[in-house]
Amino acid sequence: MKDRSVEYPGRMQMTDVLTGDVYVFDVERAEGNVSEAGTPYNVANVLSDTTAAALGLTSAATPNDAFNAIAVRLNNLVDADDISY
Repeated sequence: MKDRSVEYPGRMQMTDVLTGDVYVFDVERAEGNVSEAGTPYNVANVLSDTTAAALGLTSAATPNDAFNAIAVRLNNLVDADDISY
């Protein structure tokens, strides 16, 4: 998984639907005072390489891959308990 990287963060393109004219704008946040910044949404917080490796996945893995790896491991644990002796 990789963090998003763009040349112009916040830039938007708007097209006038009547004329087809295209306008490009730089947009910035105007949220006022931030009382709590919150947790950044990035690779380190969503699925770090360390966590991916612990699940037997590569650094290209997505959260969906991680959930699937966990589900497979849990299913294997359940199946192991069903063994008759």
